[in-house]
Amino acid sequence: MNFIKTLWVYPTFFFLLFYTGCDNSIQPLDRENGVYSIYGALDLRDDMNFVRIKDLNRTLQQDTSGVIDATVIIEDLQSGVSDVMQDSIVAFDGVKTHNFYTGMEILPDTRYRVSVERSDGRTVSAEAETPSYSQTNVEPVMEDCLTPIHVTFDPVEERINLSLNIGFNYDGEIQWVPYRESIGAGPGDINNGEKSETFTFIPKTVLDEFTGASNPFSSGAEAIGCHQLDNDQFYVRYTHYGPNSFESATSDSIQIPRGTGRLLSLYKDTLNFRIDTVNVCWPNC
Repeated sequence: MNFIKTLWVYPTFFFLLFYTGCDNSIQPLDRENGVYSIYGALDLRDDMNFVRIKDLNRTLQQDTSGVIDATVIIEDLQSGVSDVMQDSIVAFDGVKTHNFYTGMEILPDTRYRVSVERSDGRTVSAEAETPSYSQTNVEPVMEDCLTPIHVTFDPVEERINLSLNIGFNYDGEIQWVPYRESIGAGPGDINNGEKSETFTFIPKTVLDEFTGASNPFSSGAEAIGCHQLDNDQFYVRYTHYGPNSFESATSDSIQIPRGTGRLLSLYKDTLNFRIDTVNVCWPNC
């Protein structure tokens, strides 16, 4: 099995890092209660990780000097290793935002704390636990378009910590279909044990999802078969979140005392495998 290292922007984390960048209407909190917001995602595969810090006592219009009264430290809570993060300024329509970065190696199965301290000693911190690196397995390979494909991750903390997209080559590019239980194969989507998860899909069902042929309300959708693809390669692109990271990204609750924001953890990768596209069994596959 081949592994392809790819980069793609996951909308949730683009939102987390930059969603306030163009909103000039945000009002500061009072100085007794609000200090900083912390937004970021620690990626195990990135050489550089960024965390956006905002002074909650200054509106975006006021933050024009490019200077923030903040010392930002990231710490590995298991080893005690820490790093002082450096500020970099990103401007959105003339509004400056502070994106602190570190080249510190982010390890799996590790809890990290990002602390932000003001010159008067007031501190805000957020913590995130990173995911395990999962061993992956795809089987069977080189089977026809109607054969269920099983993708197993081991270990994984919870099924919700994995987000998958299925890809194939069609019309000159890789087309992606988000994995949903509706394109699975029923009993194949099972938990194999306390630390293992298997996701199952049928290639033809993925193609029908892509064209809309699986939607009974989509009139005129033209189905395609695996023999009509550009080649025999299929892909599984996935994001593996750390414990509670996915829930934190989609939750309205705030867990940062004297502040606001989200600190998440994740890594991304892509698997590829081949199916048999020679066996033409149209119109059934």
